[in-house]
Amino acid sequence: MHLIALARWLARKAVTAEWKAQGRKVEFVGIAEATNVYLMEHRNELIKEAWEHPVAQEYRQQQRMRRPGKR
Repeated sequence: MHLIALARWLARKAVTAEWKAQGRKVEFVGIAEATNVYLMEHRNELIKEAWEHPVAQEYRQQQRMRRPGKR
């Protein structure tokens, strides 16, 4: 799993939740633009959150298991 892809997914979830809380309709085109803006504004926090996400941790564990001689 690519870390930036996971960070983008987290940004999209945050924007979608924010819009739903405001009662706004979530549209594909609008959410894509808002996600990009949110990602740029909160990049460091999202990357840190993505790094600590269970999916990323599992991926790193699998990668370590594939290369046991290169620890």
